[in-house]
Amino acid sequence: MVVHSAQLRRLSATVGAGLLVYVRNGVATFGLPPELLAADPDVHKALQKSKVTYIPKVWLRDLGHYPDLVYEIHLSVHPDLQGKGYAAKMLQALALKLRKPLWLMKSRVINPHVYSVVRKLEADPLMTVTPIEYDGDVQGWVLTA
Repeated sequence: MVVHSAQLRRLSATVGAGLLVYVRNGVATFGLPPELLAADPDVHKALQKSKVTYIPKVWLRDLGHYPDLVYEIHLSVHPDLQGKGYAAKMLQALALKLRKPLWLMKSRVINPHVYSVVRKLEADPLMTVTPIEYDGDVQGWVLTA
């Protein structure tokens, strides 16, 4: 039996926060599970054009701000999905998949919607959001599931 790459990606996907999550080489991509796909194919297409890049970092640990290696995240959400809660779902799904701390650096935030994503994750009982302060100012947030 020949397994095509699309089938392999489907087989390795997991569901978290109501989304399919595919991780490979430091990039997470997303989709809707089959039971939701037919109801909203446009959302599925926009999710497939969204991604989270994650890069392992040790400097928070080395500086004594956080005890573990973290994965710095770079979030790219399709414009059709912005402001609709999908960014929080994507980050929660990735945190559940990786089971590693995600690091969202405040100085890299270019879209103010990200602050509402952080507030939404703070209110989520499945997530823990730890603000990291340095010199009396929040430098970012560690997100864990």
